[in-house]
Amino acid sequence: MKFLKNKLSLFNLAGIAVLSAVLMMSSCSDDDDNSGPEQQAKVKVINGIYDNPDYIIKVNGTDLSSTPLAYRKSTDYVSVSANDPELVVTEQSSNKVVLTSKLAVAPGTNTSIYLEAASATEPAGSFQIDDDLTTVTAKKAKIRFVNVSPDGGSLDLLLNGQAVATSATGIAPKKASPFIEIDPVAGATFSLRQTGTDNILATVPNVNVEEGQFTTLWAVGTQSLSANPAAKLAVGVIVNKSAK
Repeated sequence: MKFLKNKLSLFNLAGIAVLSAVLMMSSCSDDDDNSGPEQQAKVKVINGIYDNPDYIIKVNGTDLSSTPLAYRKSTDYVSVSANDPELVVTEQSSNKVVLTSKLAVAPGTNTSIYLEAASATEPAGSFQIDDDLTTVTAKKAKIRFVNVSPDGGSLDLLLNGQAVATSATGIAPKKASPFIEIDPVAGATFSLRQTGTDNILATVPNVNVEEGQFTTLWAVGTQSLSANPAAKLAVGVIVNKSAK
């Protein structure tokens, strides 16, 4: 009987040793998982700063474009680290840093960063909008409205003279509507209407929005009468995701 007890004790000790080894290997495996590839997000930068030089756009020290970003132009979506990325905007001609900003992006997402011109009360800045480009109903397209004008006030987006949707009316500066499903259109005219009035402030004709396409219409520029004509309030068009 004593021999049997000793034998069982040896088996128990052996079992404990094996279990410990398995737990250690599992812990090492978890550590290995934590040291995997850095999580990425995609960002696009759009330049809404008028009457200024072109800009060098960097995130975490990496150029987002091979050429300086001109007014009303956009970079492509570029993959960046999702771990507290920092945006730095520098004047091409003077190397003067005009803007730095920490971005709040989640892994696996798309984000648009809009550069906004200075107003009478605020310096030039930026704001970001999440881009949900995942789903669209068959035979439909999606559009949204972003207001980047510093002095345009609240605006409504019209499509061929009609309000697109309630959610695309009364959009204040630095705000955006959600993406809204519409029927695809060819040669459409989009307009900006001053909220609460019949005043049309800007239009863009001959816009095609194809099935499956995600498109942003954005208010950019100033209502100032003394501004350079190129800086006047206008409607810009950005294709966030091309048609299928």
